[in-house]
Amino acid sequence: MIAKPQAGEYPHYFQRYTNLLPDEDILKIMDDYLWQMQQLSNRFSEEAASHRYAEGKWCVKEILGHIIDTERVFAYRGLCFSRNHNVKLPSFDQDEYVENANFMQRTLIDLMDEFEYVRNSSISLFKNMNAELLERTGIVSGYELIVRVIPFIIAGHELHHRLAIEKQFF
Repeated sequence: MIAKPQAGEYPHYFQRYTNLLPDEDILKIMDDYLWQMQQLSNRFSEEAASHRYAEGKWCVKEILGHIIDTERVFAYRGLCFSRNHNVKLPSFDQDEYVENANFMQRTLIDLMDEFEYVRNSSISLFKNMNAELLERTGIVSGYELIVRVIPFIIAGHELHHRLAIEKQFF
C-alpha cells in the first residue's frame, strides 16, 4: 500500500485535493473513482454533456478532458521521477490545454473510454513501483514532488471535479 502523504510532503496547493480523500489504499480509490465517474457520466446525454452552466465555464466534456489531460501529465511526472530522469519539468496551463483540444467534437462515451484507459494505465504504473521508486523526487514548476504523492493528487483532482459536476449540473 502506498503511504498517504502528510502535509509538508508536497506543495500546499495540492492539499485541497489530498484532503478530500479517505485514508484507504490509493490504488483501490483510483479504481473505485473510475467506476463512480462512469456512473456519473451515464447521467448525461450528449447534449447535456456539452452544456455550460455559465458563460466561460467548462462543460462536462471539457471537464472530463481536463481530468484526462491532468492525469496523463501527472503520471508522466511520476514516470520521469521514478526513473531518475533529472530534468526540471514545467507546469501546464489547464485552460490552454482545454482550449486547444477537441473535446467538444468527441462523444461522452469516447471520452469515458479514454478516461478508463488512462486511469488503468496510471494504476498499473504506480502499482508496479517498489518503495524505492515511490520515494524518488523531481522538480515541477520549481517545487519538489515525491512520486508516491502523485496518485493522491490524481485521485483528489478527479474527485474535486466530480463533486463540482454534481454541484453545478444537478
